[in-house]
Amino acid sequence: MVYNLTKFQHYDGTTTSDIMPSLVRFECVNGVLPEMGSLTVVLNAPVLDTSGNTITLDRGDVLWPYFYQAAAYGIPTGWACPMAGYVTDIKQEGDTLTITAESLVTPLLRSTFSGSYTANPYAYSILTDIVDGYTPPISHEVYQFFALYRPAYGAAQIPIDQRIDNVSFDKTQVAAIYQYFSEFPASASLANVLSTAFAYYYIKDSAPNLPLGMGIQWSGYGNHPISASQLTYDNYLLSMVQWKDSAESVLNDVTIKTKGTGLYQKTDAASIAAHGQRATTLYRPMYTDVTYAQVHADTMVAALKDPKVRCSATLDANALIHREATGLNWVFQIVDDVAGRTEDVVLSKFTLRWPEMIAECEFDNAAISLNRAGIRMDNRVTNLEAAVP
Repeated sequence: MVYNLTKFQHYDGTTTSDIMPSLVRFECVNGVLPEMGSLTVVLNAPVLDTSGNTITLDRGDVLWPYFYQAAAYGIPTGWACPMAGYVTDIKQEGDTLTITAESLVTPLLRSTFSGSYTANPYAYSILTDIVDGYTPPISHEVYQFFALYRPAYGAAQIPIDQRIDNVSFDKTQVAAIYQYFSEFPASASLANVLSTAFAYYYIKDSAPNLPLGMGIQWSGYGNHPISASQLTYDNYLLSMVQWKDSAESVLNDVTIKTKGTGLYQKTDAASIAAHGQRATTLYRPMYTDVTYAQVHADTMVAALKDPKVRCSATLDANALIHREATGLNWVFQIVDDVAGRTEDVVLSKFTLRWPEMIAECEFDNAAISLNRAGIRMDNRVTNLEAAVP
């Protein structure tokens, strides 16, 4: 089913307006942690709503696209919002305005959090405390959702039940805390599954003021919906698939330094022999107990010691925005008849362009993309020559 852009909404802290009549084009970017999005909008000036009223935009206002799918063939009515943002910049050239907005989640990631935990809480309890204590710049609902699925478990949701003890944060930036926990196992029930987070936006038409909410979904990396979409050159794929070097995702030597003098190093000899030493040293001051640094490093190396499939392609955007979602962290199956490859891949980032209704997508099966996460790599290809026969 096809989604159509039926509204482009503006909220100034008091009133919601549909400024679709002035919309020329927009581009939104959304991705899994740490690339959680932005919005760029081009409008005709003056900006008019659907009733012909002139609308004034200012920094801090909220903008978002509203996609709608009419009910048909037994499929119910649906809506989707791939990105919503606070206006950060307004530039006018002649009768055209270019608006830049940052994701609604960005102020949360910039904020700081303090807390100490000694009662062996679930890791998700700490993340819940962060969200519960956050007040957004413009009042709107902020919701955190925890979900982890794997095909072997059918439709059942796997518990996100990893615990962590003796950790503390002293005015720590929330973005750093989310990064720390993305390197930590998602679940005690599954081995070698790292975590991730991404923002999603949901429509609240019954809300009296701002009919929009922001959600943060926390999950094991690579959520497997029961029926992921298949992408082929006859179905959604609009460009050739660009396959990337899978070895770039390898991480086989991780050292975690804790508060004080604690230190733990984990290596994988077989991976180093095959791919060269790919090492990083991470300072994680939340830990006072090296036990958790060990869990942290062991999980990272186990999850990243082998090459992971990575690629990019341009899609029909309807492949992503159906089911009231954006497809982030879902597993899609790409069938590339030209290259003779069929791979299950995780959507890690997209750039959606309207009115073209295309999405430039990055797929990456590595739970931590090293070029995105800012992880410093030491001796990136040390011993690589020795690995070549």
